[in-house]
Amino acid sequence: MKRFILLIINLSIASFLFSQNTVQKPASNNRTKNFPQKYDYVNRMPEKHNLWVFVLAGQSNMAGRGLVEPADTLFDNRILTITKDKQWVLAKEPLHFYEPGLTGLDCGLSFGREMLKHVPDSVNIALIPCAVGGSSIGQWLGDSLYREVQLFSNLKNKIDFAKQYGTVKGILWHQGESDSSSELIPGYGENLEELISEIRIAAGSSELPFLIGELGAFAIPERQIRWDSINQIIHTVAAKDDNAFVIGTDDLETKGDSIHFNSAAQRSIGWRFARIFAGYYVDGRYTYRQKISSKICTIEKQLLIPSPDSNTATTVRIQYIGTGLKQRELRANISSSDWSNTHRKRFSLDNGRSWSSWQEIFKEAPEKNGFVLSGGTSQDGTGPFDPSSGMLIKKVFQRIFQGNPEEALSVIWSGDRRFSDHGFYQLSSDNGASWDQGHLLKYEDGTDFDSDNWGNSDYFRTNEMYIGGISIHSKGNVVIAATVPVPYRDAEDEKVPVIFPNNYREGCVAGAMCFVGKWDPELKDYSWQSSNRIFLPRKVSTRGLVEIDISELKDGRLLLIMRGSNVKMDPLECPGRKWYSISEDAGLTWSEIKDLRYDTGEQFYSPATFAKTIRSTATGKLYCFLNISTDPPLGNGPRYPLQVVEIDEDKVCLKKETLCIIDDLNPGLDSKHLQLSNFGLLEDRENQTIELYLTRLGGRGGGARIWDSDTYRYVIRFFK
Repeated sequence: MKRFILLIINLSIASFLFSQNTVQKPASNNRTKNFPQKYDYVNRMPEKHNLWVFVLAGQSNMAGRGLVEPADTLFDNRILTITKDKQWVLAKEPLHFYEPGLTGLDCGLSFGREMLKHVPDSVNIALIPCAVGGSSIGQWLGDSLYREVQLFSNLKNKIDFAKQYGTVKGILWHQGESDSSSELIPGYGENLEELISEIRIAAGSSELPFLIGELGAFAIPERQIRWDSINQIIHTVAAKDDNAFVIGTDDLETKGDSIHFNSAAQRSIGWRFARIFAGYYVDGRYTYRQKISSKICTIEKQLLIPSPDSNTATTVRIQYIGTGLKQRELRANISSSDWSNTHRKRFSLDNGRSWSSWQEIFKEAPEKNGFVLSGGTSQDGTGPFDPSSGMLIKKVFQRIFQGNPEEALSVIWSGDRRFSDHGFYQLSSDNGASWDQGHLLKYEDGTDFDSDNWGNSDYFRTNEMYIGGISIHSKGNVVIAATVPVPYRDAEDEKVPVIFPNNYREGCVAGAMCFVGKWDPELKDYSWQSSNRIFLPRKVSTRGLVEIDISELKDGRLLLIMRGSNVKMDPLECPGRKWYSISEDAGLTWSEIKDLRYDTGEQFYSPATFAKTIRSTATGKLYCFLNISTDPPLGNGPRYPLQVVEIDEDKVCLKKETLCIIDDLNPGLDSKHLQLSNFGLLEDRENQTIELYLTRLGGRGGGARIWDSDTYRYVIRFFK
């Protein structure tokens, strides 16, 4: 780092500050109309050990360009900041004062407000503004005089001042737009590492937490490519530093100039900074790169995405596209059951080492004539490769809502069903680059989907299904599992109270079947046969059989593992289980349904959650990921712990001695509403590890707090 003279200002430590108000100039335009008209000076400073200091540094997106609204100027007696002449005041937005003609809402006060929820009542938060718009990392390292601010000297001076009153706990950093040129990008990583080191030296702590915000995902395309390069470097630098963390911003919006975050985004950034700091350094909710070992594998758990906003979680799924190393990552925000929004995607051509810009799929699901479409055929997604056809084939789930989706998903439990479910398949002859128009899977006569009339009554209630897993069988068949209505009339059984999907149709239960396809070269399509249908009586599963997993055993038999439910039943008389069936003829005929057991013959309890199987390339063994409960579950819960276990493929059971807990409820941190169930799996095609992505819903409580949840990545290495 270039030599420079640090200005050292010796200030006496004051335990008491007299309260007074300073009147500022009246607001003169829309940007400043809500700026506070006075300072509220601190009457009494907290004890030094109870003042946690956080430094805000970087360029304009840390200095803040959002519109200040009245709520942003409401102070909290426990959140402090400083004036230009270093007087302690109660924090109100805007915090930054270096660029009076540009400054606006930053993330600081939002950060402080969220931090107060995680720290002891005796702790106060001090926010020290040091960011200057347009500054480059080279200017920070060179201690340049920029916009009348000696960048690093000012930061060092502010840290020295704040340390007289409290303890510096962390740095919030957002910067990189000014370095996003072809000339500066190559050196950004080295410069960032050096800057982090120098700031830690200035603060007197080699392990000082350094929290970094991603650049936005809303720039013009040419600029966004360069911003993405900076973001990739930021993540690379943080991955090598145990006390550096990155918050995502891919779902946040610009104020309209394609450069700066808007007000809502700034508040969310503050929330995210607070959540990631609190999780690692305050409440112990996250354990950075926690690693456990079992008889069959090692598991590394790492926080991936903190809850992005109050009562909102982010779901993550990563898939390979085609047969190579191209990956697609999908993210969506979720704040109600089975419904999400703000869907976006990005791609990697090198197995996740680097990524494209984020692309918005949609913020709100498409709507037409009062109907809302979720899923359905598209030019997106992926599926397995079928050697018989030389194509990829993907299964597609479509749900059409009549009216508001969230309302429809709420009233379904009272028997009012306002949506329809269908299954399709699509084909790709170019390794997933494009897909055909799609084909409706049918088990009965019925009209096809009309893209101009989503609510066609002839379509809406025929061939309904909840599509399950897909398998490319070694004999050359494609087998797609599905939940479908199965006729079953029994006077006593029909007295059992049932809920969706056991009420697909009057006189039916939700059973299972498979579509078995054989490639026809002349048709250039599959010819399909339907398997027999299997089901459980209502008294055994009040919701039928859903979320069906399918896998091929080593001897060529096919295995279905299915979710049942005992909701509205006595859990002792109707225990929660996982159910299975076997096919010995490549999917056309399925055996009687049985409950899945251990190889010891023991039964086990399992809530109404899905199970997923995957065959490890590293070991050649088949594993099952599922929830197994200690006590009898009722309906969907409890949805913990989450386990992985090897399947005995000869006897079709679980090898009990291989059972390994991936994650579980922590009684000191997690609420009883914790859900460790909705996860995605991916086997890395290069190193053969298994990646599991899971949003730990309900960890902070029930009700609306279920969605105030964080997303984790688990890396599982099976022993050979």
